[in-house]
Amino acid sequence: MKILMADWNSFGREDMQEALIACGHRCETFPFDKNSDRSDPKTAESVKAQIRKHTPDRVFSFNYFPQIAVACRDEGVPYVSWIYDSPYVQAYSYTIAFPTNTIYLFDREWVLEFNRNRITNVRYLPMASAPGRIEKLISKAAGAAGRDADICFIGSLYRGSHDFWSRMEPKLDPYTRGYLEALIRAQSDIYGANFIESSLNERAISGMKAALPMDTFSDGVESIEYLYGQYVIDREITARERTDLLSALADKYPLTVYTGSECVIPGALMKKPIDHLEESPLVMNRSKINLNISLRSIKSGMPLRIFEIMGSGGFLMTNYQADLMDCFIPGEDLVYYEDRDDLIDKCGYYLEHEDERREIAENGLRKIKEAHTFEHRVREMFG
Repeated sequence: MKILMADWNSFGREDMQEALIACGHRCETFPFDKNSDRSDPKTAESVKAQIRKHTPDRVFSFNYFPQIAVACRDEGVPYVSWIYDSPYVQAYSYTIAFPTNTIYLFDREWVLEFNRNRITNVRYLPMASAPGRIEKLISKAAGAAGRDADICFIGSLYRGSHDFWSRMEPKLDPYTRGYLEALIRAQSDIYGANFIESSLNERAISGMKAALPMDTFSDGVESIEYLYGQYVIDREITARERTDLLSALADKYPLTVYTGSECVIPGALMKKPIDHLEESPLVMNRSKINLNISLRSIKSGMPLRIFEIMGSGGFLMTNYQADLMDCFIPGEDLVYYEDRDDLIDKCGYYLEHEDERREIAENGLRKIKEAHTFEHRVREMFG
């Protein structure tokens, strides 16, 4: 099968190309500007030209783009997309229902949301890793210094230029500020269910609009509650949660944080972001404990970080996500924590019990190799 892949600076593009070829497909690429206007007809026409040039059996992209969907519908070519971002507003474009589309999401609850609304071409597919490539990278870098850590966190702290909450909060009226703070405190204590969007009443929405104007897209079905709930409030909850948990850990254990956010965790060794392909796997492999603290807009799914850590042979300590149970066995392949005290206790335990820690990391890597590589996902999408 000939696959035409949209080439933009996405996660996993190199690994996906290699997996397609390894599974017997031809993979050709075309340049795509992911920041182009989603209703821009010129972008759709340029994609059509690429389809006519390459005559593919399928067009593929990481994340979903309405411009590609329009081009594929008009040219009669199936479009396959695999969304790894959350939230992702373009998934609510009217074009999502085109019969030429097949969209894969890594969050089962999110899939059910579409299916309940009779959008049946949206399917569940967990993320993946590339353990073969990573093993070669680790072998090549054997003996290099400077990557070891007791406890390691790689990711955003959601403080900086994209911090919507900090831009909005000083301008909120007293009622809206108090209402949202109460919602944030209540949601922060609950995992496995998110009630933020359903709790945003008209008065709160009006207050947020006055402080940080947002509006829905005319060519989509996303709600204003979705935009404020997931892009503003869920990110603020995650920012507070990550800061709180990391600060508590840094009080007791050596902690290294790699982030581009404008935030400092007292007591932690703060480092700049590292290269996703070349550096992150080495750090994850050589850290005793790797943390995943999921973004709160991810309802049940396993974020990409989980597969990155396990595919690097790292020991994973994560918050609970319901979809974990589809693929892994807690306590055997990974460890999850229930709250801050549980996280602190379990980190202390596994820092002291190296044999158990190593066995769990090895089990996790073996599971990745057995069922969660890019080749496995390619077979499911294009088999």
